[in-house]
Amino acid sequence: TEKKPVRSPSARKIQEYIMKNFNTLPFAEHQLQPSFKNSEIRFGIAELIRAGALHSYPLLREASNGVVSQAEHTVLVKDEPIITTN
Repeated sequence: TEKKPVRSPSARKIQEYIMKNFNTLPFAEHQLQPSFKNSEIRFGIAELIRAGALHSYPLLREASNGVVSQAEHTVLVKDEPIITTN
């Protein structure tokens, strides 16, 4: 994400929310749903992409054409103990 001027109030609110909560980390549209209506998200995201404030990424696919899942938490694998971070 990069702060860019946008016209619509909903795009500005979404941009502020993204900068505050995710900064430059990737996020999914569903993570905006508790705070915004679906129509606001669709139009706001589209405007932010057109303005160059957001960049979308295609779905990740395995060599066998299966969709790759993304975890919502970081898992640190060690012998002992098992630690899960948010």
